[in-house]
Amino acid sequence: MSFVTITNVNAVTNVNIRSYRARDQAAVVDLWERCGLVVPHNDPLRDIESKQQVNPEWFLVGELEGQVVATCMVGYEGHRGWEEKYADQNKRDQNSL
Repeated sequence: MSFVTITNVNAVTNVNIRSYRARDQAAVVDLWERCGLVVPHNDPLRDIESKQQVNPEWFLVGELEGQVVATCMVGYEGHRGWEEKYADQNKRDQNSL
């Protein structure tokens, strides 16, 4: 069972939440860079590739008017789950997802 919690419904009424697709790669990496999630010791391409090997359905993107505006990548190690990467291009303003 999948679910998404939206904190500001007015800001996201047209956002399509869906699974990551290979064609999203450049847009996702660009978003992660703009959100400060890309650091020298973490290769974003390797992170994406790794997620595609284990539970790829747990890598979601938010798309608005054809543009990737948010991502959520989660993991689970058998006992607890965690959010690995969350990016929202509007994170710093009132229109955050």
